[in-house]
Amino acid sequence: MNVIPLNYLRCRSFGHAWDEFEDNSWEPSFGFKLSLLCTSCDTERHDIIDTTGGLAYRRYIPAPGYRVEGGTPFTRAEYKLAYEAARDRARLRGRAHLAPNSRRGLGDTDLPE
Repeated sequence: MNVIPLNYLRCRSFGHAWDEFEDNSWEPSFGFKLSLLCTSCDTERHDIIDTTGGLAYRRYIPAPGYRVEGGTPFTRAEYKLAYEAARDRARLRGRAHLAPNSRRGLGDTDLPE
């Protein structure tokens, strides 16, 4: 069984919540750099935008534990169902408020393999 934190399930269900951040660890040799951080799961996305405004390069740095190793990948619909089930369990445990931008991992869910 894979255990996925609730905030990771949120991103897998609905997509990442990107916010720009300053990354001084590298500079592109052409175009300009756009570095984004997911406010929910801490995954990073680094793009290079060329002189026409097109995407020339994209790299993701997943948050620790974000990748699910092995097994068959789940569909977005399956992640949404797992997310709702995890939210229901969190509510039953007395966590009535699930902050959408929390990095506290408000609950985990077990996904079948």
